[in-house]
Amino acid sequence: MTIWTPQDDGHADLASHDTFAMGAPHNTFARLRRDDPLHWTEYAGGENFWSVTRYDDIIQMNKNTEVFSSARGIRMEDQSYEEYLARRTFQETDPPEHSKVRMKLMRAFSKTSMAQYEQEIRDICGEILDSVLEQGSFDATKEIARQLPMRMLGRVVGLPEADLPWLVEKATH
Repeated sequence: MTIWTPQDDGHADLASHDTFAMGAPHNTFARLRRDDPLHWTEYAGGENFWSVTRYDDIIQMNKNTEVFSSARGIRMEDQSYEEYLARRTFQETDPPEHSKVRMKLMRAFSKTSMAQYEQEIRDICGEILDSVLEQGSFDATKEIARQLPMRMLGRVVGLPEADLPWLVEKATH
């Protein structure tokens, strides 16, 4: 059995995308939770940012959207307002807009509603696995984890099968 062990030294650069290429820097986050749970990061490539590393702090922040807003964006990249609007997702909304959309999604993705899609989900999983296993070696995140949710979402909202690869591609950029 292979046991994964975090490789970061506890002082990873959280502003670097490369830091996350091999997975989350768990040792760094453990140190921050212990020593600096509200950590400020200077980011030369865009907006400086806070890393909030303790569960209870995150819960409190989520309740105070007047101070801690997702509606101003959640991405580290520098982007124009037009780019932000074009890429804006459900995650980049605050109440009451977030709550309204969430209620619609909760109904659509409830256990009862999702049960009707079980066979479709199994079929998509089979298609994806058949395709990637032929490759022998593959990136599971790219070839499996990115495929399944977007292809299923496309089916749930009624996109034609031919458009699903386009949806997957757009969602990953």
